[in-house]
Amino acid sequence: MKRFLNILFLFISIAASSQATLPDSIANRCAMLAARGEVRQLRPLYRQHKAELPTYVRLFCDLAIARAEGNNNRTNQCVDSLVSNFPKQVGAVGRLTLTELKAENLLNDGLYEELQAYADEQVRYLKRHNFKAARIDVFRDYARKAIRYGSSGESGRILGMAERRSDFELLKAYRSDQSLTAFARLTARAELARAFNLPDAACASADSLLRFYADSLNAEVQTTYLTTCIENYISQGLWKKLAEFCEFATTLPQLRAVPLEIFSSIARELRNEQPFALEQPATPISVPTTRDWPLLLPVSVNGGSNVFFHLNTGQRLTIITEADARQFGARVLNVTLAVNTMFGKVNVRPAFLRELRVGSVRFRNLLVYVFPAEEMTAEMKPEICRILGNRELMRLGEVSIYPEKIVFAPSQMDVRNSQPNLRLNDNYRLQLQAEYGDAICGLSLESGSPGNVLSAVVFPPEETDTLDFHLTLNGECALVPAVELSEVKDGNSCGILGLPFLRGFSLVRFDFGGMKLTIEGKQQYNHRYLTDYTADGDLFGLERNAPALQAVTDDSVTSDFLRLLVDKGKNVPNSVVSLARRLEPALFGSRSEEELLMVEIEKVRALGGIGHYSEAAADCRKLLDNNAFSGSSRLEIQRYEQLLRAAIPFGAPQYLSTADSLAVPFNQADKTVSIQAGKKSYISSIDITQPITTLSMKAVQKLGAHVFFRDTQNTYAMLPEIAIGTARFRNIFCKVVEDKDIKITLGFNLFRLIPQLTLTQNQLILGKRQTASGTPLRFDKYLCVQGETNAGYVTLRLKMSGQNSLLRLKDTPVSVAEAKIQASDAVPGDYNEQENPYQGEISIDYLINRQGRVTFDWEKMRME
Repeated sequence: MKRFLNILFLFISIAASSQATLPDSIANRCAMLAARGEVRQLRPLYRQHKAELPTYVRLFCDLAIARAEGNNNRTNQCVDSLVSNFPKQVGAVGRLTLTELKAENLLNDGLYEELQAYADEQVRYLKRHNFKAARIDVFRDYARKAIRYGSSGESGRILGMAERRSDFELLKAYRSDQSLTAFARLTARAELARAFNLPDAACASADSLLRFYADSLNAEVQTTYLTTCIENYISQGLWKKLAEFCEFATTLPQLRAVPLEIFSSIARELRNEQPFALEQPATPISVPTTRDWPLLLPVSVNGGSNVFFHLNTGQRLTIITEADARQFGARVLNVTLAVNTMFGKVNVRPAFLRELRVGSVRFRNLLVYVFPAEEMTAEMKPEICRILGNRELMRLGEVSIYPEKIVFAPSQMDVRNSQPNLRLNDNYRLQLQAEYGDAICGLSLESGSPGNVLSAVVFPPEETDTLDFHLTLNGECALVPAVELSEVKDGNSCGILGLPFLRGFSLVRFDFGGMKLTIEGKQQYNHRYLTDYTADGDLFGLERNAPALQAVTDDSVTSDFLRLLVDKGKNVPNSVVSLARRLEPALFGSRSEEELLMVEIEKVRALGGIGHYSEAAADCRKLLDNNAFSGSSRLEIQRYEQLLRAAIPFGAPQYLSTADSLAVPFNQADKTVSIQAGKKSYISSIDITQPITTLSMKAVQKLGAHVFFRDTQNTYAMLPEIAIGTARFRNIFCKVVEDKDIKITLGFNLFRLIPQLTLTQNQLILGKRQTASGTPLRFDKYLCVQGETNAGYVTLRLKMSGQNSLLRLKDTPVSVAEAKIQASDAVPGDYNEQENPYQGEISIDYLINRQGRVTFDWEKMRME
């Protein structure tokens, strides 16, 4: 970075010189473009006016283009010409910068004899002109490297590869050769272990090199090895070892840029804490993720409720916000560190967490970092800043990314025999090795990037089809959609592959044991917006992806509308009413009548569901007086008003029970339970998939229900009180059906009042909520459950009994609660014509028989 800034300064000096001699000229324009590294704009201008430019400006333009293209030979020629022929324009600082650039190029190209002669020549020049010893030492170090790498046979070749970070080449060479010096062997091991996710081995090798070969390591390499060891001790929570290592590190001869006092302070503060521990099941576990950027997944911290973390394979460390640290009860340390984040370099504070849980994986005694509140802009929402980093991901072994879920499993691979195509670069970012034509290129894999950004230097715009760009990966052709080209080349990276690249496949598997990425099932990726989910009625999909949609919207109306769509099926009527109230002023005149009607109907239903009949009727009257709707919509609102006004004399529905858990006999075959009305008992059917409790007219009379509304379509009655065991239900809204017998069917509007309902083969159990997890439920038009397939999720309608059916039997097994539905457990079904699309029907009878019981958590709308 320092060399880059020096070169930039040099270019700007040349540009200033050109401006002084040729104001407003083409020469000035070319020099400034070269100074800023804007090669894409420089090329056409330079081609057109090359002959008109002064020689030194032309050389600087050639140098800028050659550096951008990675043409070291041409860069070195430009350096020689500028240093020899234009010393006045270059200046003393510029000369140093250019000669260091050439020396670095010679080292990277493995031209050790030429490098040794060149470095010796520069040492003599600098001595003659009385330059500072630190400047002279730079070239002495290059000369030592040239001797070591060039005259040590195979050991020198290995050391050169490690210096250049040619990790894939080094891995092959090191495998096949054991006749190395101890220094070369340790250096190769340290480099390979750093690159291929073997942190303990990297730490051991780096520690040995620092203790026994420190005099052979320059300041930059010492810093790298110090950081490697410190990172590992922090990662493993080995605080005593960290303290001891920091004490040892103060004795090193060329210590630079490592804040040892800060790391020593961290070790002291945490000296009594337990080491890090990972608790991971031996079998694969899955966690839902959002489909589009940002890629979010639910995480529980210190035993709290789930919050969403941004899964970013392009960032090393796990980050939380200051608000998170307070909420989670994190132990925030009183030190600051400058770390690289997706937002640039930021001063953060370490924080100690007792537990971070992803699904059933637990990270215990984990050090994370707190993003400062003053660095957060309005666009940086907590869901984006709260990041699960690579350090934690890579502990898990195998990470499989599907379109809407992620699966963690222990790795079965070893980097020594896996033919890896992934490595960690200098900033611990994942880099993928792929082929483009006949060339090998390294590309950063960053799920935290919303786009695919490739280097315009490596992939010239005039030769690159950004709409049909393909790489070859493991012998397979891989499309990179929606490519953008950028001027900047980041070190050895040819660009960034972001989330759209990962979403171009039905499965992307990272095996961090073997450091290998594999892809399966090419697919077209199109970003889905709120309107896409509402258009196809995929409300479970909307619910899963709502956090990401919320994170990228700055429109409060859209945000509230999204929340209402999610909440309307989750048995949270008060939230629905509150959201609808906020939306009403914005929706009038700005949204379609269909959207406004949906919001108003959901609000009125929610108010009716909690017994606020007067308020709901008044809202209907207001809509009618304001002529908000016409035609059939107006008639629907009028009917709601009449129904609600008729219900005003009755109280709100209630569930009254003093018992934490109440079990009563249940006949699974008939789906019946005994209820009491007054002093008499009756047999009642139950159907939790039915929206409203229904009574026959004869049952109305026997149970003392009050018919309060009748029109040409329906008749409604209010059931004043019934009991199931010792639990009482009051003011239950019922629909009256034509039947001569005493027929009672208790529906969802009654059972939703209970925190938790469990059905077994012979018991119905009413209780307080105890479910900690489970499968998501929704009741929009139907009671539906979210089923999980190997690749994703499906929406399944629940029914009390009957045959299971699935739209696609090939999706089996489908997991629902604790049951796995196989193809033999279902028949083919066709649900494409349904108003609310779903992909199957599952019998609650089947689940009871398979699991022994089914529990419905109506507060969290989950089933297990």
